[in-house]
Amino acid sequence: MVSRNIPTSLLESISGLICTANASGFFEYLNPYWQEALGWSLEELRAKPFIEFIHHEDRESAILATTLLFGSSEALEPYSCRMITKSGYYLNLEWQWQSINHEIVAAVREVSSMSEKYKEQNLLSQIVRNASSGVVITDKNKQVMWVNGAFTEISGYSLPEVKGKTLGQFLQGKHTDEKAINEIKNSLEKGLPINIEILNYHKNGKPYWNNLIVSPIKNNGVIERFVGIQHDITERVEQANMMAKVQHMDSIGELAAGISHDFNNILAIIDGNRELLSLNVRDDQRAYLENIASAVERAKNLTKKILKTSKKSGIKSVNICIKDCMLELKKLTDQIVPKNISLTWEVETAPIVSIDVDDFEDAVINMIANAQNAINHHGQILIKTEICENFEKESIDYLFREPPIAEQYLKVSIKDTGSGIDHVMLAKIFEPFYTSRPNEQGTGLGLAMVAGFVTRQNLGLTVKSERGIGSEFTLWLPICEESVARTKGVEAAILNVPKCKRLVVMIDDEESITEIYGELLVNLGYNVECFSDPSEACAWLDKYIDKVDIIVSDEVMPGPIQGRDILEKYGDKLPVLIASGFIEGAHYFPDDFKYLKKPYTLSMLSDSIGELLNK
Repeated sequence: MVSRNIPTSLLESISGLICTANASGFFEYLNPYWQEALGWSLEELRAKPFIEFIHHEDRESAILATTLLFGSSEALEPYSCRMITKSGYYLNLEWQWQSINHEIVAAVREVSSMSEKYKEQNLLSQIVRNASSGVVITDKNKQVMWVNGAFTEISGYSLPEVKGKTLGQFLQGKHTDEKAINEIKNSLEKGLPINIEILNYHKNGKPYWNNLIVSPIKNNGVIERFVGIQHDITERVEQANMMAKVQHMDSIGELAAGISHDFNNILAIIDGNRELLSLNVRDDQRAYLENIASAVERAKNLTKKILKTSKKSGIKSVNICIKDCMLELKKLTDQIVPKNISLTWEVETAPIVSIDVDDFEDAVINMIANAQNAINHHGQILIKTEICENFEKESIDYLFREPPIAEQYLKVSIKDTGSGIDHVMLAKIFEPFYTSRPNEQGTGLGLAMVAGFVTRQNLGLTVKSERGIGSEFTLWLPICEESVARTKGVEAAILNVPKCKRLVVMIDDEESITEIYGELLVNLGYNVECFSDPSEACAWLDKYIDKVDIIVSDEVMPGPIQGRDILEKYGDKLPVLIASGFIEGAHYFPDDFKYLKKPYTLSMLSDSIGELLNK
């Protein structure tokens, strides 16, 4: 074999080790000194890629060096490596080389020991080879010349698969931001470095977030290649997105809780006036009051739904056998799901979980209702429970909330064969009042209530969905270590409060509420003192506490004194009944603490007062 670029006579006239090699990695020309130095015949040396004669520890740096050499029109600094002789020992060789028309031309000399330059070169090669960050080198046309092992681990692509291709040909996908692509393109065309976060795709099709840093390598101001560093930042981006999502839902929850509180006060005033009117109304007018009562009840149910979209709905977790709970739900839902939809329950597992039963039942019913609404004509809904050892994050389309770490999880899945959800819309479906149904049918609160439930209870919630195929919503419940059977308590019997002259102190910043319900309690035989300012109430109570039988206080009021403060100050002296649309800061109250939910009726108020007075 002879060189394609240099006359053979010239090569043979040079003493020392002279060679040429092609882009495939094979020697083309070797002068006779090679056989003397290594012991291999020239035919043996040309029969294999020359990399196979290099010490295995030096091969990575040799590949990197030759890759860089082929991408450059200039001679590189001398390169050192060890080559094996036919006798089995190694020679330390230093290469002076240059690439000419895709052919390496090298003059090689033996050095007696490892030079400092070789040690530095070997160290740098090891750093690049073993770096945890992905490293890629391209030519000036952005075609891949070399990648390290971390690049392969992050992207799934090996060097032979991507050599000669641009990164965009195999790393970008349908959801990669066009703006980010153009920003990279514009920067590189101008010869400027760039640091950008971009959505890339693994060889297996799974998307991942990549922090890509690309710098041009110039020779005399001319770009010869690019070096790119990539870091997989998927976990960081997901955590940031999750935090933003939590903050967004918190803000919505704060708004929902505030609206519910004020609205409940208005409903209490309306319903209280209705009850006052009912004491002296003619029989032919009672139908009007019943219409008012019906409207108030509907409004109360709506505020309950709104409140369940936030963190501020009260939590009362108990250890229950989930199978018992699901069987109770089956009896209910079998009656309300239309016959054109096949409802299948696969509830075989019976672990113990700690949840608020009412909240859990509401969440499952809302997910079933959502599945039902997604089915236009005929379809199927599957409700399934199963135990998992690990949280299966990889196979989902959307993660609303990751569950806490646990040894085992109970998966409660509701899967339908409905219309499915576009992936770009998955982030919106848990927002209050969002609905994809035509003509904005429904309240748009069902899935928001599910989101509120998992947030309050610190559970997991994931979604799989494909347009035209259907969706699967999954709750992830940590399983309790202890096996505690659920005990069903008997609701306390409603107490009939006798007419008596006991003194009730009512505290509420809504003066209309204290006036209306104060008058209603007077009609039942109580003495009542009403306060709209909690500080005035405390000053009065400090003087006359011995004359008071019970305090009824709102929880959330303007100023520094809240219902919890009233309870803490006077709760050891007499009964204190807290009334609120929600309890903010539930940890301030005992685990068995019961409060009166607003808006309440006269019977609810009198029953609660009677229960506390008769303890």
